[in-house]
Amino acid sequence: MLYTRDLSGWENWGREFQNLQAFTPLAKEIYRKNQIPFEPLSPLTPGTNAVFRSGNTVIKIYTPIETGLSGKDGFDIELFSMRHAMKCGFSSPNVLASGYIDDKYRFYYIIMEYIDAPEFQSVRASFSKDELILLSKNFSERLRCLNVPVKSFTPMDACAQVISNRRWDKLPKSFKEEAISVAKCAKKEEQVYVHGDLNGDNVLYKDGELFVIDFADSNLAPAFLESVCVTVDLFDLDLGCAQSFTALSGLSLAHHLYRGLLLHAFGAEIILQNIKKRFGDTAAQSPAHLLKALEDWSNGRY
Repeated sequence: MLYTRDLSGWENWGREFQNLQAFTPLAKEIYRKNQIPFEPLSPLTPGTNAVFRSGNTVIKIYTPIETGLSGKDGFDIELFSMRHAMKCGFSSPNVLASGYIDDKYRFYYIIMEYIDAPEFQSVRASFSKDELILLSKNFSERLRCLNVPVKSFTPMDACAQVISNRRWDKLPKSFKEEAISVAKCAKKEEQVYVHGDLNGDNVLYKDGELFVIDFADSNLAPAFLESVCVTVDLFDLDLGCAQSFTALSGLSLAHHLYRGLLLHAFGAEIILQNIKKRFGDTAAQSPAHLLKALEDWSNGRY
């Protein structure tokens, strides 16, 4: 037995998934099995799964079913997504190996290339406003090849997830009611592949380009969903960048972002953390207050 720790539930996994010593024997065997040179593991930015660097590669080990989390689903989604990105020629890590290993638990894994570049959020302040606007425009153009209808991709679609999304319970009831209404309308629109989590942690900057990592939250949704994390987190609600990325302005931009926030799986958290921080507590009082704040912002009043 290579992995000896006991896993049961999210809290237990949360204490173990960054344990280098515990995962090293398992990782060594995975690398040996795939004939990839192994180097000592080092930690990377924490997420949901166990992610470590090994030399010029990264290994992601997914939560086994015993934790109560859908590690196999996440593996399937991410592997499809990374192959989709590679097929599109999109700037993201190449997949070097994937599969599962049966040990104390069945662990699914992906080994990918390591991109030696800083997270965009750590270098964003070094760019001028014009440089950021150009970056956002170029990023939008490159995402078009990714945000297309795809076959053989079957996650629970973003519209269906809204109904069971308990994160909305953190906000007044009117938010979930409005989110369900937005989802019903969005269901009638073209459903395309979306990364869904293009925040400052998941986008790296290297040689003038933005590289995308961590495809675990990829989904099927209308293309406007992709704008949420890009606008609010990646470019920190910079109005010029938002206009450049979406090719929208004024009320059209406000309504575009409003719909995206209500459809997004983490919309409630984004409102409570990012939107409130920028626009004040009032923006989280009701959907109407949220829309008013976005309209004022889109018209340059913030």
